[in-house]
Amino acid sequence: MKLCNSDIPTIQIMLKTDDIDLAGDLVQSLASFLAIDDLQVEADFPAYFEEVRVTLTEVDEFHSVHQKLTAAMADHSNHIRNMLVQAEDARLMGDMVTMKKRYIELYDLNRDLINEYKIRSNNHNALLNCLKSVNQAIQRAGRLRVGKPKNQVITACRDAIKSNNVNALFKVMRAGTASS
Repeated sequence: MKLCNSDIPTIQIMLKTDDIDLAGDLVQSLASFLAIDDLQVEADFPAYFEEVRVTLTEVDEFHSVHQKLTAAMADHSNHIRNMLVQAEDARLMGDMVTMKKRYIELYDLNRDLINEYKIRSNNHNALLNCLKSVNQAIQRAGRLRVGKPKNQVITACRDAIKSNNVNALFKVMRAGTASS
């Protein structure tokens, strides 16, 4: 990790650690102690960035599963609506055998919907945990900088996430800017 402040003659300080949190704490402490308002940093944490890459892959997978489960739930809802109409028609026509079959099928569909909801809820919670992890990674990358560069890194990281550009995200986390 290299620390550079453009307001004073270039001084480079190199910190070597595999812990991004420790590096962020050191950068913040140094900047505070030396009264540095803006500090740009180049940092590389290959193992941590690989963890973030895996988490982003999981986010994509959970999102895909969420879409499939939502579509399946919509199909089941339409099927339930049709089944309910058929059961009521059978009741009005006095066909108790068909009515009973339809209500048994409705019961089974309802049980399936409840089970799908549990799966969907677990998927949603896992997705939220992954998104929290990604947000923490962005905050950690920001903590490696001070002042305006910190805000620029956080904004650029979020923009990279919005545009689904993982390479730009890691470039920003390393260099502090997407254009380097």
